[in-house]
Amino acid sequence: MADHPDERQAQPVDPSLFTGGSRSQPVDPSLFIGASQPQPFQDRVKAVRQRYRSDNIPSSTPHVLQEPPNVSEGRSLRTKVYKILLSRLQKKGIDLSKTPEHFFHWCLPRKGALLSDWYTLLNDPLLVTPQQLERMFVLKESRSKSDGKPEKGSVVYYTRTFTFTTDEILDIIQIMIDEGIRSDKIFHWQWLVSTSKNRQGPGMLFHLRYHGMSISRSPHKRHREDITQPNVKGGLLNHIYKTTLAKYPQIVEGALVQYYPEATINMGPAMPDSAKQDLFNAREQTLIALDGHDVVINTQSGGKGYHFVPDIDADEVPFLHLRTNTLEGFATATEACTSDTASAVARYATNVQEYATANPISTGTARLHFGENIRGTIEHQALPVRIKGRAEQTGVMAMIGSDYPMEAFKDATPFLWGGAATADMMVEIVNYTVKWDQSLQQSSHTLYAKDMLQSRYLPFINVYPWTRKSSDDQATAHKYVRQYLQATKPLIALTLGHDVSAFGKNIFQKGIGIKPGTLNEHVGELYLSKFADDVDDWAEENSIIVIPCYHPGGLAYGSQWQDLYTRILAKTFSIAWLAASEAMRLGVNDTVVSRRSLCRMIIDSVSKKIGPNTEFGKSFTKAKAELAAAWTARNEWAVTPRRQSLPEGSETHPQTNDAEKLPRVEINGDGQRIVPVDSIRWRRAREELNIILEVGRAATTPRSEQRQAEIERLAGYSIGYLPPSNTAEQKQALIDWAIKQPQHTQWVFAYGEDPSVMRAVSLMPNLLSIFAQDLFHIDPEYDDWVTEIKDGVRKAYQELQDWFKAKVIGPYTKYEDAVAQGWSALAQLAFEK
Repeated sequence: MADHPDERQAQPVDPSLFTGGSRSQPVDPSLFIGASQPQPFQDRVKAVRQRYRSDNIPSSTPHVLQEPPNVSEGRSLRTKVYKILLSRLQKKGIDLSKTPEHFFHWCLPRKGALLSDWYTLLNDPLLVTPQQLERMFVLKESRSKSDGKPEKGSVVYYTRTFTFTTDEILDIIQIMIDEGIRSDKIFHWQWLVSTSKNRQGPGMLFHLRYHGMSISRSPHKRHREDITQPNVKGGLLNHIYKTTLAKYPQIVEGALVQYYPEATINMGPAMPDSAKQDLFNAREQTLIALDGHDVVINTQSGGKGYHFVPDIDADEVPFLHLRTNTLEGFATATEACTSDTASAVARYATNVQEYATANPISTGTARLHFGENIRGTIEHQALPVRIKGRAEQTGVMAMIGSDYPMEAFKDATPFLWGGAATADMMVEIVNYTVKWDQSLQQSSHTLYAKDMLQSRYLPFINVYPWTRKSSDDQATAHKYVRQYLQATKPLIALTLGHDVSAFGKNIFQKGIGIKPGTLNEHVGELYLSKFADDVDDWAEENSIIVIPCYHPGGLAYGSQWQDLYTRILAKTFSIAWLAASEAMRLGVNDTVVSRRSLCRMIIDSVSKKIGPNTEFGKSFTKAKAELAAAWTARNEWAVTPRRQSLPEGSETHPQTNDAEKLPRVEINGDGQRIVPVDSIRWRRAREELNIILEVGRAATTPRSEQRQAEIERLAGYSIGYLPPSNTAEQKQALIDWAIKQPQHTQWVFAYGEDPSVMRAVSLMPNLLSIFAQDLFHIDPEYDDWVTEIKDGVRKAYQELQDWFKAKVIGPYTKYEDAVAQGWSALAQLAFEK
């Protein structure tokens, strides 16, 4: 998961601001239309769908468009909107000024268009109703996997609309703030909703929209995939889905998904891929610009991935003042690492794989198999070169990230190949940096990042080389990082994100190397650190220079400051690039100077070129100051509007940080308390339910050939809820256990109670606690409650299984339908509880 962009921890809610008690229930039925008592879930979905027929346009709508300064009076409405679009895109660095007006025919006013509709869209997009959009554009609803499915070679553009009441959207915003989701957009929404509520009254509907494009699946199917696989898509949309599903699932279930038939593009094979992508991007960028970049759920301007669009004066010229010659240094001052080093890197990758497979719940490999392709990718991208002439292995630089994005893990993609949004950004930064390097100013080559990986010049590792970060795995993950550094011994570590940078600065040990909220002060600085396991050991050969950097994933949390954030990312990489150049210049063929002395020489040499009085230093300091100011302004949006609107004694918006804590028995042994906030506990219960469904049930008869094939499938998945099957003995144990299970047995439940129900507590603590809390009191200060109330836990486990059979899979004839819709049963249970 990407570190938060301004690296601040969530601030606790002041209990004095609330008088309604704790958030003991994850769902408040009183917030639903016409529901003093909980309604059946499908009825609530229908109520949400009825909102889309509302066409309650604010009566105070003026009849003048806010136009850019260069738009003269007397132009047609169509031309005015066209100019506004170009102006908005230009502000985001997207120049479509030479694009003819007819390219936008599908999204410009038509004959008979209502000025009030277009004014509302361009000035108050949260208030634009679906009926207004249907008057303005040709729209079709996508309600199945075939509605709007693009033909081969085509791209379909779509919009998802989520409609909230005033109380609902403010509640969702506050939950996200309380959970530490510090995107500038949610504070902006909070301000817009609060001011609109004051202007129009409380009986309003707000329409949050997400715009996208698809080349293979229908818009409806894309939406359903994001519901059933919420971790696949990161960023703000993922947080919206998770938070709303936990609190108001009917809003997500009833979302309106529409596509624009007139915007569909069908490309022939003759057009180059780059030109196709630019054209595809332009349509999506236009959709986002119509709503306004500051209001839509999208955090990017549109198009595929994140992009670094350098400014000559602010980015390229300051870099050229560094006068680096790094690539030539790699070519002349380094050589392949020794076979011993390569073997040590292979052991590191194998150790990571074995640990992740043995701890699948905390590492996320219960969902995604940690196969040989992943292990091979980790090894391949971690291999270094060595500086020539030094007696011991001496690497140049390593990039250290946080954890694997889901899509990169699924495809086993090396970081510098791109493919995930965060990697795409770093690939572009590396490409531009290498191009600007003195030795390649005239080159037209554009695949530098891949070349750097293939040449082993820029090795990369993650602190958590799997898809989930958990405190349970922290000590082991840290140990593996030190193991890797001791094997490859790089002189420089570029650390991405607060947690990784704090870890590196604190001599790669657990602790507060950088206080939360202060990473901006440390980004681009050079710190002498070390990577020894022994905290007290300052042996010369363990020294390393740590350069803290923002995590590129932080771009998913904002829109107002993304250009500055990207600029600082690029400049920080430039500093690491310069440090690598100096490391090779000073370190080659010098066997006398110790590593620690060499590190100090590198720091001194780099500091002279990036100091506050240099051209680069002035540019870097200016960018950091502007970003800090932007974050300060952003945080001020969240100060009072929401909390001042709460009535005395409000039961509607209680605080979230005082719910009862539950102990948890971990697979690794030590008891640990699980989430104290009910809304988050229910969300994690849903994730546990999803895994139970995905693992599936015995579809064949015991001891049959078909059962043997089914067991092979389970062993291949390396499902974490089942016995491990990495060795021949473990696989045989899995076969002996699974071959005898009755048909239709849910694999997870069978494993959870065999041999002891205690195993179930480790596998599904949040889901089980929902049933346990009604049977006996759980003392949050007493970690041994499970062992002393086994009968109560066993009864709760049986109630969980009975509920699962009756409510989750019972209503469906096909198990696949239960997998897709089973979460709705948990939503209904939330109301009942």
